Amino acid sequence: MAEEARRTNIRDLEKDLRELGPVRFRQKYTRPAIVGIGRVAEAEEEENFAGRTMQVHLSDLMAQMEERGAPPSSLEVETSSVTDLLYLIPFQTLPVRVGRKAGINHIVVPDYSLSATHCELRWLTHDSLAIADVGASNPIVVNDRKLKPKELVALKGNERIVLGRLIFRYYRADKLDLLATGTPADTIAPPKPR
Repeated sequence: MAEEARRTNIRDLEKDLRELGPVRFRQKYTRPAIVGIGRVAEAEEEENFAGRTMQVHLSDLMAQMEERGAPPSSLEVETSSVTDLLYLIPFQTLPVRVGRKAGINHIVVPDYSLSATHCELRWLTHDSLAIADVGASNPIVVNDRKLKPKELVALKGNERIVLGRLIFRYYRADKLDLLATGTPADTIAPPKPR
């Protein structure tokens, strides 16, 4: 059984930065994270999906679900599976599995557009990760590039990752303090090449 990643939200990150201060904050948050930042519109054609993604506001989706008479439990899942969620990636030698199903994944995202196990995050070094498609039924897109099955792509920081219909941003541990200060994701520069 997989141990799940620590799940928190940006408000708690902001609170910790205020209470701990910058030095103790960096000591506490030593792991990289993926953060939910929105959804892509469902596209009719795959080439539209891979080439031009459109962000949909959560409030619009909630209104649509309420109009359809969606039960409150599914509204909670919709809300909890997108913006403001932050998954701290566990340190381990095995790949970190990401998917919809609890018990077999380290990062569990309860959304129907993700496969039971959708992708893996693999440690390349002590502070760098790569993402791999493990045969997901919906595409994985990293910075508008659709991954092929079993393809492994290195993550440098600040990548936009689409899993199913959800958009995430990958943050290195040394950038989490910027996220906690409310700095928009698109203004956080990726690290310089070594």
